[in-house]
Amino acid sequence: MGGASKNTQLIYVRGVVKEMMKVAKKDDNRETLIENERQRLLKLFEKLPKNRLELAKGLIENAAFMSVTLQDLIKAINDEGVKEKYKNGKNQYGYKDSVESKAYDKMIKNYNSIIKQLNDMMPKDIDTPQDDGFESFGDD
Repeated sequence: MGGASKNTQLIYVRGVVKEMMKVAKKDDNRETLIENERQRLLKLFEKLPKNRLELAKGLIENAAFMSVTLQDLIKAINDEGVKEKYKNGKNQYGYKDSVESKAYDKMIKNYNSIIKQLNDMMPKDIDTPQDDGFESFGDD
């Protein structure tokens, strides 16, 4: 901002602060979404024995973060697509997997693994549904 007037500098600073406030607001909203998901998951797994629940809390924290992040990645993929253009050197052009699609692929696997771990921690005798005959329907 070497030769800029004080008025120009002030406008620039206000613009930066305004953008920073937008990011902070978005981050606050994201933190709220993560906390809501964490509470939802804690409620689902509240029947875990206390010792298992203590072990599960870290998994629940990670699952909540991943769930919100996966939703963000889905929005980005829907907006931008799963491929992005690239240019290597003078005449090399093409398409490659987008950063968002790669991140989604990796994170969804980790998320599913965490959810499986949490489900495996649940005692087998909790909320077992009664056989409604659906699975055996048509076996006659």
